[in-house]
Amino acid sequence: MRSSLAGQRLDAGCVEELQQRVAVAKDDLRHKFEETKDLPFGKETFSGIMVQVLTAATLWGWTAGYDPCQELLNFSRELQNTLAA
Repeated sequence: MRSSLAGQRLDAGCVEELQQRVAVAKDDLRHKFEETKDLPFGKETFSGIMVQVLTAATLWGWTAGYDPCQELLNFSRELQNTLAA
């Protein structure tokens, strides 16, 4: 169930806090990606980490009426595409 704040305009402080959380999550993901990319099951390990991050991001969104999951998913894809390049 979505928060009662969903769909409402977020105040600047709330948006700033969410942007900071997303920035920290991206930094953490970048580090975890670097740590796991060369492991035998690195892709699976990173996928598990991504699930945890998205779960947390979903909770942030529910409490603030904002969904940062798509931004984090896109960032994850960008990281994983660096392996394909």
